[in-house]
This record gives sequence, structure tokens and C-alpha cells, in this order.
Amino acid sequence: MNNQKKAKEEQSLREVLEFARKKQGRTHRILHELAGEIVEREDNERPDFILRVKPKSKHDQGKLIGIEHFVIDQFAFKNKRGVMESSSKKGANKVQKVRNKYGDLSSASNQKVDDAFSEFIQVICGSMEMTLQSGYNGLIDSFSQAVTQHVGQVPFYYNQIDKYVKKEKKELCFLIDCICDFSELYLVKGDKVNRCKQGYLPLYDDIIQILEMLSRQGVQYVILAMRAPFTERLTEVLALPTKNIRIECRRQNLEIYRYAAKDRLLTENYAVLKDVKVNCQIAREGAQFNTKFTVEACAINAEFMEKLVNNAVYCAWWAKEHGESYVADRVVLVAMETLARYIVRWEQGKGENSWVFNPIYGMRPSQKILYQQVEEAKRKYGLYEGNENV
Repeated sequence: MNNQKKAKEEQSLREVLEFARKKQGRTHRILHELAGEIVEREDNERPDFILRVKPKSKHDQGKLIGIEHFVIDQFAFKNKRGVMESSSKKGANKVQKVRNKYGDLSSASNQKVDDAFSEFIQVICGSMEMTLQSGYNGLIDSFSQAVTQHVGQVPFYYNQIDKYVKKEKKELCFLIDCICDFSELYLVKGDKVNRCKQGYLPLYDDIIQILEMLSRQGVQYVILAMRAPFTERLTEVLALPTKNIRIECRRQNLEIYRYAAKDRLLTENYAVLKDVKVNCQIAREGAQFNTKFTVEACAINAEFMEKLVNNAVYCAWWAKEHGESYVADRVVLVAMETLARYIVRWEQGKGENSWVFNPIYGMRPSQKILYQQVEEAKRKYGLYEGNENV
């Protein structure tokens, strides 16, 4: 393991523990219980950390806790070997390379500043292309692949922990850095709707299903460290015992969401856009740079898009009917506020179209009334102003 990777892992652990000290509730208490002295070992040994936790009473023999750290990236893609690869890491590395190349620009020449700004803009364009071509299932595929890979190493991790055991109880924890951005989506819980904050990972039902296997495989805890893309700024930390994890979520008042945005079924090409190309025109006026971004992309055809939207609305409608929370995009949010009230049932397609759900309406309003309802929904949810909380 190289020194840079180890330093990154140590930084993540320090940030998580420091963040948790400022929190209250069970995450704070759980991380306080897990906090211990790092056992000195060779840099390349796994799991990444072993913490020795002192006994808390005369009947307690203490704990030896292995912590394995890894990264989940929403902006992941399948490489030629079919393995999920992180785009965020590549973007962050490119930014660092530009910074290292140009250094301090406070007293640099105009030409050097222009060159540095131009290279930063190229990185931004690449990041925008990555974001526009990412999707929900990129995150789920990345999550599933990474967790499954590390679960397969659990016996090895325990063998390594055994080398340092005296009388302590052995436990294992996964520390997962989750790089994500669902800030264009909305969290819907009953009648309450909130804009998702950048870097926050809603606890999707698909993710909970993946984490449910950890308890059976000998992993006692999971720590989700949520981070914004590119900056990798820590936005939230959740610590969960893996046994009965759904009950633990309720105990911590953590909502579990169904994903109900229009890209929910795009499992190969993750986004509704593909072949995205972002360009930027730069004009300098004195010390000020003016930029104009343009985007070229191939969109999904209208007929297929309608099927995707209908499926997402069906998912949101089903969640609402069963008293569950869901995450929606703007199209689904407005549809649930307007058209959903006129749906009397859903008709499922057959054969290769079995994934298609078509709404069957009762009495529908005139186009004029429907247009008014759509405009009211947009105002209600602040879709014109881009309000974060609605």
C-alpha cells in the first residue's frame, strides 16, 4: 500500500471521528464505543486499521476492532474488465495535478494565470460530462461490487486480527466513504418535501438490502461517511450496527427511501444522456474571467423516456400508497402533485415490456386546468427559484 493511500485512509478515519464528536445520538455513542488506540502494524496489512478498545468495566475484556476502509462512488463507470471504476478520484487527481503544476498564482504573470484557469476549466468540463452521464444505478453497482468484494475478505481480516488478540473480543467494521450528489432530487416523506443536499446520500432501500448481509458475514458495524464530489468534503456520518439494520435505522429516526426518479431502470448506460460533450468559451476582462458553457449530448427517444417517467411515477405512487418515503426528480414530483390524483389503476406490460407500467386515468381535467395545476406545483416546490427546502 503506498504512503499516499494510507495517509488518505488515516485522514478519513480522523475526519469521521472528529465529525462524530460534534454529533449527538447513537452515531456519536457508537463511534465513541469504537474509538481506541491504533495498533501499530506494517503499512500494507489488512484490515486497514485495528483499534484496541480498553475495558470499560471489570467484567469487560475490551475489544479489538478491525476497520476496513473503501470508497463508493456515484460517478463510477464500468471499465473494459467490467469492474466499477471511480471517476471522482480521477477528477480530484486532475485538479491536484493542475494545482501542483502552477502553484501559487498570487504574483504570477497574466499568461500563467490564463493558462492555469484554462486548464481548470478543462477539468470542470470533464467533471460536468461525468456528472451528466452518471446515474443512480452507477452508485448501486459500485456499492454492491465493493461490499461484495470486501465481504469475501472477511475471514482473512479476522486471521490478521487474531495475531494481536490477547483476551479481547474481536469485531469488524466497514468504513465507507460515499461520494455522491443527489442535489437535483427531492426527499418526499408524507406531505413533507425537501431538496436533497449536495453530498448527502439518502438511505435507499437498495443500499439497505446490500448492507443487510454484513451481519451474517461477521461485520458488526458499518460507518457511512458521506462526501461531496470533487472536494470530498465530509457532509454527514452515520454509524450503524449491522444486526437488524432496518430496526436500527428506525431507532435513529433515519428514513429509508424508495428511488423514484426517471433513471431508476437505466442499468447499463446509467443516465438519460449519453455521448455528452461540454465545452466552455472563456473571455477575460481585466482581472475577471467570463465563461459560457455549452453542452452537446444524445438524449433518449421520447417514447422510451415516457416509459421511464411512467415507471418512476408508478414507483412513487406505490410508495405513497404504502406509506413509504421516496426520492423523486422534478418531473415525478410535479406528476405526483397533478396527474397522480386522477390515476385509478396501473396496467403492467407483458413479455419484454413487463417493466412498463401505464397509468389508467379516470376523469381528467382540461389542458387549461392541468397547465394551471402544473404551474401551481412548480411554485409550491420552488422549482422556479431552486429553493433547497420546500
